[in-house]
Amino acid sequence: MNTKQLSLISMALVATSVLAADPSGWRVDGTGRFPNADIPTTWSATENVIWKKELPDRSNASPIVIGDKIFICIEPTTLACLSTKDGSILWKKDNAYADVLTADEVTSNKEADKSIGALMKTSKTLRKQKKQLENNLKNDAQNAELKERLKKISKEGKKVNEQLKKLEIHASPRKHKVTGNSSPTPVSDGQHVYVLYGTGIAACYDLSGNRVWARIVEKPTHGWGHCISPLLIGDTLIMHVRNVYGLNKKTGAEKWKHPSEARWGSPIKARVGENDYAVTANGEILDPKDGKDLTGKLFKLAYNSPMVEGNVLYFVQAKGKAFELPDTLDADNKPKELWKTGLKGDRFYASPVYHNGLIYAIVRGRTMSVLDAKDGTVLYSKKLAFKGTPYPSMILLGDKICVSSDDGTSIIVEPGREYKELAVNKLEPFRSCPVVAQNRMYIRTLKHLYCIGK
Repeated sequence: MNTKQLSLISMALVATSVLAADPSGWRVDGTGRFPNADIPTTWSATENVIWKKELPDRSNASPIVIGDKIFICIEPTTLACLSTKDGSILWKKDNAYADVLTADEVTSNKEADKSIGALMKTSKTLRKQKKQLENNLKNDAQNAELKERLKKISKEGKKVNEQLKKLEIHASPRKHKVTGNSSPTPVSDGQHVYVLYGTGIAACYDLSGNRVWARIVEKPTHGWGHCISPLLIGDTLIMHVRNVYGLNKKTGAEKWKHPSEARWGSPIKARVGENDYAVTANGEILDPKDGKDLTGKLFKLAYNSPMVEGNVLYFVQAKGKAFELPDTLDADNKPKELWKTGLKGDRFYASPVYHNGLIYAIVRGRTMSVLDAKDGTVLYSKKLAFKGTPYPSMILLGDKICVSSDDGTSIIVEPGREYKELAVNKLEPFRSCPVVAQNRMYIRTLKHLYCIGK
């Protein structure tokens, strides 16, 4: 057999493995665990870097790797495909309103943006006037003129807020400078890549960059930007914005809509018996076929995502909970609460990671805690010596725990019931979760994509 034949067979095997692979998205499979990874425990901007690629703009989304292609997001609404060989950009596709909506819809959006800007200024002025009148009334409670003016101002403010609410659906969603529009990580079934942006636009591309469909799912309204990543279960693409939607992955058509609340954490997949379900950060367990909520809201996570290991579902934050999943989900079989955490009330931006019966979690204030997964006992808490905010979710890197901060520092920790630091690695700032594929680790910083390995 000649070299050309071997090459063709190798390419066919890679293609087959890609097509047969499980969906790959946020933290690859949602767990952040790479137990077979053979990655160096030390790296920097120059050490153990196979290549790095400068990118046009930032993003908080993680890369996903499909065969020899890497898919990343770029602010504000770009999906890009890069080569795993050297990071070269193979194609880029924009998904702005002008690229997806009709001309009339784009005009309507711009007009709404302009109107909202003026109304928000008016609203701000009215709030200041109302506050001043309320302060004046504290010193002159019987002043009829002040009371009448306060009543009038309150009525005007209410009217302006109603106008703002009506315009929100037509305008560009507000966002925070940290979150941006491209924080959700794409998901792929090995043949197509699906992405959702903070504008409310979702799109599907084949691996060559041909757009299959694009649409507005729903526009976020909370003002801090959207960062919930899509989840793929079978032929259903699950997207949680304000409500949770199940889309037909082939066409983008809505299959179902489940009324919910906006969150930060992405949904994960949990298997119960022979079926897969979507678990949201609101603690809902949804059937991907019809969106039916089989449990009600078990627990509300403020910032991070739930985690499942075996038949136990974990919601890790201050006063978080763990639930045992039944063999089947129905009216007579509901998840059973196992324990509550004793963690303190700081923000858990990063999602936790599970390894060998222990749960590793970190708060905004940089304190890492290790919990016994059986009963939620906090085994130790340790404030880590890095600056910045631990936005990146924790990962299991081979047989080590990797915890990162947005200042670019990653600390490698020996798993176990006592803290043992193995390495401190410094890179440029990033907020995305590192991922591993084929014994290479990819870190999407604010300026580059790094490929790290031996």
